[in-house]
Amino acid sequence: MAELNEQLRKLGEDVKAEKDRNTTLTEQLKERDREAVALQNAVDAQNQTLAELRAKLADDSRKLAQLTADYAGVVRAVKEQKEEVSGMHSELGLLKSRLDESKTEIARLEKENAGLRDRLVVLGDINGDGKADVSDALLVLEKLLSGADVAYTPGADANRDGKVDVGDVLLILNKSLVE
Repeated sequence: MAELNEQLRKLGEDVKAEKDRNTTLTEQLKERDREAVALQNAVDAQNQTLAELRAKLADDSRKLAQLTADYAGVVRAVKEQKEEVSGMHSELGLLKSRLDESKTEIARLEKENAGLRDRLVVLGDINGDGKADVSDALLVLEKLLSGADVAYTPGADANRDGKVDVGDVLLILNKSLVE
């Protein structure tokens, strides 16, 4: 019986040791469960962050696609404007060339017609001051009234009838009063 008691005591110690070991294992399992929950929470948080990053990436991809399309449009517009400017440069060159030709032609005509100004006759200008006025009419009238011959000049024949007479005087007076 003493042996049996010894075995019972040993068995009690073994049971107690096993209970202690079970308690320790239970505590360890609880700790691991807490760690697993913490890890799962961390994984869930990482998955949430990952989902947010994927959404942002998708949004950024859409924005990039829009910017790329906008950029392509700008490139096309710039190309068209360059072509338009190039056309304008060509047209400007043509206009400059035409202007130079016109200047040359004007210079040629001015040179050609320089002598014409000296020969220009102002109808009714008898005294040679470059205008037909009352003083010219009086000169013709004096000569006509004095009976002196009035020499025919293109300037004295104001009405272009081939003779110098009172009709020229009246036309000169009429012109001078109108002006």
